Amino acid sequence: TMYTDGLLKESRGYGDTDARTGQLLASLEHAGPALEDICDRVADTLPPGGPHDDVALLLARVHALPEERVACWEFPSEPSAVARARALTRAQLAEWGMSELDFNTGLVVSELVTNAVRYGGQGPVSLRLLRDDSLICEVSDRSNTSPRIRRAATTEEGGRGLFLVAQYTKSWGARYMPQGKTVWAEQIPQPEQPAPETDEQALLAMFDDPG
Repeated sequence: TMYTDGLLKESRGYGDTDARTGQLLASLEHAGPALEDICDRVADTLPPGGPHDDVALLLARVHALPEERVACWEFPSEPSAVARARALTRAQLAEWGMSELDFNTGLVVSELVTNAVRYGGQGPVSLRLLRDDSLICEVSDRSNTSPRIRRAATTEEGGRGLFLVAQYTKSWGARYMPQGKTVWAEQIPQPEQPAPETDEQALLAMFDDPG
């Protein structure tokens, strides 16, 4: 559950913030299982006469994957981790019957683990694969530095890692933890359909570094 502070502000006449939080939690306990019912129950706690501040509420229901659909490994932060991660990924995809994603996933794992080793600070690098309707690859390190796509000069040998990840996956992003971050990339298995062509200039324009 995520919400803006308009649900809690004392200036809206709710009084004590802790008491207001308790009121919201109580409303959730008595709501039905449908997310729409939960939103309606929270909306019923708003004071009459309309809000004095914008209110946004985002609800999501998540489910845990069974153990056989998750694979995870941890590596020391050293260059040899890249080849090891790629080999383990290939073996896991074969076990899941998803070898058609071997090339794309191998590229994604190589780039993300390489970035984690180079820029992830001290500490181990973690790789996790999650198999559901899609295949999600997650690489975690100890750095909070935000990853970004940049335009590499023609004379540079590197600098294209995240650009390739964006090309070969449906979506990607990062989430942050108190100590470190996780960069994830999602692929949708569609072996019978060719991958859509990517507008490289449009993609670079979205993430270009003007400096």
